[in-house]
Amino acid sequence: MANRLIAIHSPTNGAGKSTLAKVLHYLAWKKQVEKNELSIIPKLTYDEFINLGGPDKVSPYRTRSFADLPNDVYELIKGERFKDLPREKKELRRDQFVDMCETLKHKVFHESIWTHALMLQWKEDSAWIIDDLRFEDELDAIVARDGLVIEIIDDSRETKDYDLDTSVSNNDLYIIKKQPTVKELVEVVSNLNIF
Repeated sequence: MANRLIAIHSPTNGAGKSTLAKVLHYLAWKKQVEKNELSIIPKLTYDEFINLGGPDKVSPYRTRSFADLPNDVYELIKGERFKDLPREKKELRRDQFVDMCETLKHKVFHESIWTHALMLQWKEDSAWIIDDLRFEDELDAIVARDGLVIEIIDDSRETKDYDLDTSVSNNDLYIIKKQPTVKELVEVVSNLNIF
């Protein structure tokens, strides 16, 4: 399996990183079906794949996030699941939690603690799609492991929440524009021949 480590970046929130991750899962699974590397051979559309829980059940990749560990720590400290909060509460809680973590990070932990925590779990036989590449230390970790970076651009948004210089990557870098439909996104990503 080529490209065992794929990271998705977007300078703006809401550009479709999670959707792109699901599309990548679908295309990786579809490629394996075409090569007869999977015992489950029915040809599924993207929607059927998603409805059957494809990304979690039959995709050869696992979705990982640099925010997994901070979310787990948040749950332990606050007693509520960050992922279950409504979007508006997430923004407020995230700001408060990030402030607390930043204080701890600078006083107690290494500045790249979250990146190191995730990448310690990386093994040579892992196959990951990281759906939240945002910071330089995260990009450095992807580059160090010969990962592939996909940057998704949403031209409808002027605000740049995470402006990362992905051009520093000597690795494969694909830049795609946000598509109006998932079907169009599947087509665009298919044409990249990542798998």
